[in-house]
Amino acid sequence: MIYKTRPLPVTLKFEDRPYRRGQTIDVTEGFRPDRKVGIPGVKVELVLEERLTKTEKSMTVGWGGARGLHGSGHLGYFAYRPDPILPSVKTEQYVHSAARRAEKALLEAGETRSYRFDLRIAASDPRHLRESKAAGAEGHATWTFHWKVRTTVDVRMARDAVAERPVVVVLE
Repeated sequence: MIYKTRPLPVTLKFEDRPYRRGQTIDVTEGFRPDRKVGIPGVKVELVLEERLTKTEKSMTVGWGGARGLHGSGHLGYFAYRPDPILPSVKTEQYVHSAARRAEKALLEAGETRSYRFDLRIAASDPRHLRESKAAGAEGHATWTFHWKVRTTVDVRMARDAVAERPVVVVLE
């Protein structure tokens, strides 16, 4: 469905420091609607984006030379032309850890509401952690891991309100 109303402005607060897997991020989320809204639920997620960047050299094989281009009957010579080195990027994004609250609320315009979440970072490895170590040893590919905390406020009969903030998670 398409809604013409603006999404709610959402604030997302947590301590800005490096975290480790297994630790808990104390997240506070707040919003203040400018109209009467129904809130069926709120969720906070730790989203992990894994990005693979590869660089490969390649050559294009073809006929070259000026004689072959002018139609003189001579085909010219066989040419190997290096292609520019362009990195290929593959990105995968998924929810690594999550916390939800299904507390229904009906808020009036100007009423402030905040929720506190204990978002525990799962101890599981990122999906491509082993591949990243092997690719780093080979030197032609690199995996990077970007973490962010995302909160989503489910707003009845309107667009969901979303806020994101990057977070540092140390992989040991």
